[in-house]
Amino acid sequence: MSCYDHKLIKDDNESRYKLGETPRPWGLDDPQASLTASRILLDYSLKPCSRVASYCLYSQELYSAWYFILGPKDLMIIAIYSFTLSLALSIVIHRVGARMGIVGRDVHKSWESYAVRIGGLSLLSAPIAIYTVDHSMASITIIAVTLASGLIGLIDDLRTLPAIEKVALSAIPGIIHLVLGVYEPRLYIPLLGEISARILYIFLIPSAYMVALNAANMMDTHNGLLAGSIMISIAVLTPIMIHRSIDPETMSYIIASIEGSIAGLLILNTYPARVFVGNAGSFIIGSWIAFLALYSRSEFLLILSLFPMIINGFSIITSIGGIKEKSMIKTRPVVVDKGIIKANRDPRAPITIAHIASATTKKGIREIELVISTWILFYIASIAAVIIYTIMTPYN
Repeated sequence: MSCYDHKLIKDDNESRYKLGETPRPWGLDDPQASLTASRILLDYSLKPCSRVASYCLYSQELYSAWYFILGPKDLMIIAIYSFTLSLALSIVIHRVGARMGIVGRDVHKSWESYAVRIGGLSLLSAPIAIYTVDHSMASITIIAVTLASGLIGLIDDLRTLPAIEKVALSAIPGIIHLVLGVYEPRLYIPLLGEISARILYIFLIPSAYMVALNAANMMDTHNGLLAGSIMISIAVLTPIMIHRSIDPETMSYIIASIEGSIAGLLILNTYPARVFVGNAGSFIIGSWIAFLALYSRSEFLLILSLFPMIINGFSIITSIGGIKEKSMIKTRPVVVDKGIIKANRDPRAPITIAHIASATTKKGIREIELVISTWILFYIASIAAVIIYTIMTPYN
């Protein structure tokens, strides 16, 4: 049995300390108690076996001190850790991907611009950061759905999947979430309140992941557009999501890690991008959207705040006549003329946010202006969602 599976407890009959089991993964109920107990063992550890135990507990003491100083509410360290790891992974992926030729042409540039197609894999830093500080079932669930979503997207990046097959596979993270059972089967309906929906959730959870993953994938059209928009929306919605979540402390860790990892990716994904989010990254972000909505019990809130993304996906599907792979869409939604993005007037062109935004002016719009405008749109939509949700939702 590992020494990290023990703590010191007092034996009142013999007035001495001995090792006993604890259910906590780190064996730390109280940092100060761990500090005192480990010192007692250090003083009285005469046998070799006791010395080994003492060393293990002293290592626990160091971790205990760090945890005590950090505190469960200080999330900045977690966000910085996730950001740093994401940025480092983005740099590594950029270099390795460029050497391996995993690049794609940026069609919205007036010059020959290429970027690594799998930059979104750096978002794997979020589950790593989460599991560093929290070993709950919620953390395990988000790790599982992140890996599943990223794997599906990576396969699509390396060898293009048929559109229908990709949509069907996007239900897998939802099935994983459903099996792990990290949700409360109570659905909030505006004006009606919460209703029991145990059977409905069997279909709702996989469907939520299918919609979120593919909507995020269709939203990833320009440098920094998807990642920045979602990061802004999550930041605005954070107070409500934490308040209504199943476990507010775990939700705080998850959000801090997600925000940090997206920020790290944005360093290399903003204009002019050196890495694309890619299908892997957009699927990961989509899985986070679905997870946050379900775990925070705020499905209606997320639908309101991400309404622009939902409309974008719906417009694309209806304008092209169904679900199709990008390679099958011959007409682009916009045309680029000397760095200026203009709406494609061809009636066969897909209707996207970029198409609508560039159609509002005859002169067109620059890519960086389009992206910033979309960020502002998501910010306004999220603020409006918070106001509407606060008015319509009874808080306990």
